Amino acid sequence: MSKCQLYWFAHAEASHSLVQMRGATMLFFLQKKYDVNARLVCPPGSKWEYIRFAFLILKLTFYRKKYIKVVIQQVIDQSFYAKMLLFLSRQRKDIVYDVDYSVNHLKKTHTYNAFLNSAKTVVSGSQWVQNAVQKTGVVSYYLPTPVQAKEIAMSPKNIRLTIGWIADCRLNDSTDETLSNLNVLNEMLIPVLKELNFPIKLELIGLRNAKDRNQIREAFRGYHLIQLSMPTEACFTEHLELQERIENWDLALSPSSKHLFNLSCASHLTQLILSAGVPLIVSNVGEHAKLIRNGENGWKCDSVSEFTHCAKIFINLSNEQQQKMREEALKSVACRDISSISERFAEWVLSGTVQRSSSLLGNSELV
Repeated sequence: MSKCQLYWFAHAEASHSLVQMRGATMLFFLQKKYDVNARLVCPPGSKWEYIRFAFLILKLTFYRKKYIKVVIQQVIDQSFYAKMLLFLSRQRKDIVYDVDYSVNHLKKTHTYNAFLNSAKTVVSGSQWVQNAVQKTGVVSYYLPTPVQAKEIAMSPKNIRLTIGWIADCRLNDSTDETLSNLNVLNEMLIPVLKELNFPIKLELIGLRNAKDRNQIREAFRGYHLIQLSMPTEACFTEHLELQERIENWDLALSPSSKHLFNLSCASHLTQLILSAGVPLIVSNVGEHAKLIRNGENGWKCDSVSEFTHCAKIFINLSNEQQQKMREEALKSVACRDISSISERFAEWVLSGTVQRSSSLLGNSELV
């Protein structure tokens, strides 16, 4: 593989979770493993940054050596940043456009469609999104967002069973009631927990609105078997810190509706939970359900009553049986860790070729 200069143009600031895991962390791995000159470029914030960004675009437009590779991640707006990158994509004809696992296919913006049609290669982080892109006549390759799975010392049961749930940060301000985190809690999660009749510690992460947290406390008032924890310091910008907190859970729950958003989004948070060695009970909906194997690393459920039933099954498992499920959770994301995904991406980026394989995670993948 010849050495190359890789530019990764992100859709948000470097602290954004997807930019961090799908961009910054992977680029750091490429630099360390293959001595690639990798640079993460985020939307400019100051006048001086705009000037430097404009000069970079001009440089990449006219300086077209083969070892320079450009990836544009999920840029869909009408900003100066987006327009300049679209100009670059149309001029170079060798751009990689990374749709990741967003719902850009629902927005049908001019910029999004223009990138699909001008990019040489389109990459999707979700098989559902990949299919949506390919319905437009554009070939898309499936590359999951990597996770940082690591060896975890399996701990014995907590004295009080700890169950965790993570809010999707994009839904905190949702005006769609069927999609909102609060609706998921009220309609699906709370009814499950109230039926367990077993001492548990419930940790809810990602509820940013104090009013929402107060409403949840009120919903559990009088349920003395449930010890409620809603840490406000836990956020989505530091995945390793979040992963370390998840490691202390015994079990995670992830109920969701059959909203199109849930169908199309990939399993990023599901992967994160499994990579912390925590079994997971999920709704049998969309991308994240594909990672779950019933009775091995968790369960897939079609109703609230099934969630309750599976949670009770887990509660009654022995320490050895629960540890086996934790080990299976880790194994289920082994092929999606930062090393595996980055190595496959590096092989393709540095060689400039795309190969297809059915042996990794499905058809039309970068390998």
